[in-house]
Formats: sequence, structure tokens, C-alpha cells
Amino acid sequence: SVDKKETANSVADKLNKRGSSAGEGTYQYTDVEALTKNINKVFDGITYFVAAVAGISLFIAGIGVMNVMYISVAERTEEIAIRRSFGAKGRDIELQFLIESIILCLIGGVIGLFIGIGIAAIVDGLTPDYIRSSVTISSVLLAVGISTLIGIVFGWIPAHKASKKDLIDIIK
Repeated sequence: SVDKKETANSVADKLNKRGSSAGEGTYQYTDVEALTKNINKVFDGITYFVAAVAGISLFIAGIGVMNVMYISVAERTEEIAIRRSFGAKGRDIELQFLIESIILCLIGGVIGLFIGIGIAAIVDGLTPDYIRSSVTISSVLLAVGISTLIGIVFGWIPAHKASKKDLIDIIK
């Protein structure tokens, strides 16, 4: 088995000593594989950083959704009482508020998706041709899925609280 790095360094040494341009410059071996690994490490670091920022942003957005849903539940206690008096079960109330939370998050997710696609188009116009962004069906589905998940996770607690409101307590 031949060691590529060793062979390349040997050739560079011989060219430096006896080549037709000896004394005018130097030949050297650059390990493209190692260079590629280092570049990939930098991109991995950037990816992890962006993912961490996105995760924190999603968590904060989820808290915002939860607060909006708590306010919605608090302002609609009369509606909850009327629905309960007409026979709605706690599960019906919970499902109503959970669906509202999911719809709220999906609307925000779609708006964010369009803004992201717009920013990507602007960046594509400003960067060289070999640097291009791509929006795939899987990335769109991932964005919609995460928006739905945020709606479910952060909307469930207020929805559950709404479903547990007692009709007698509301009427008092």
C-alpha cells in the first residue's frame, strides 16, 4: 500500500531540489482530505450553533403560544360554561383549544416559511453560483411538522386547564 502523503512530499522535495524551476519557488503538498475535514468541522460547528439558536427560539415561541392560549381560556370562561351546559364534555373543550393552538402555530409556521424562502432567494441573488440554498419538500414538511408539534406541546396545558373548569365554579 502506497502512502499518498509520503509520496507527494517526496515528489515535492525532488522538484524543489532538481526541478526546472528550482530556486524560483517551492513545491509543496496540500492534503485536500485534511483540509476538507477541517472545513466540514467549521460547518458542523456553525450548524450546531444555528440549531441551538433555533431551538431556543422555538422554545420561547412555544411559551408565547402558551401565554396566548392561557389568555384565550381566561377570556372565554363564559363560552366554556355555555358549551358545558349544552353537554360538551371536558375532552371537547380540550380539543377545541388544542386545535386553536395548532392552527395558531401553523399560521406562524407558514408565515415563517415564506419569510425564510424570501430571505434564501435574496441570499442566492447576492452570493456566487456555487453557493445555493434549496427548499425541498422534506424541509417544508419538517417546518410544518415542528409548528404542529409546538402547537400540541405548548397548547395542551392551557387546553387541559380549560377542560377542567367546573361549570358550577364558572357560574359563581
